[in-house]
Amino acid sequence: MNDEERLALTPTDDIIKELGNRYEHFVFSGMQTAIGGKDKILTTRKWQGNSATCIGLAHMLTNVIYDDHQGRNELNSKDPYP
Repeated sequence: MNDEERLALTPTDDIIKELGNRYEHFVFSGMQTAIGGKDKILTTRKWQGNSATCIGLAHMLTNVIYDDHQGRNELNSKDPYP
């Protein structure tokens, strides 16, 4: 079994726990739709660490996603958050 297959079989809670082991501050958000072929939504949100730092991480990520959506990614502009 390769790393990708092992990761796919790892429960989400274990992945989030490992993020907490690796990082002092982190923000995680995930969504799965159409679970089991039905119109259901599963959302997972977790943050750990200093609340102000996590708010900054979430804001930074929002800006990165917005810039990527607008076509301004690291391939054609300098990332302000290296």
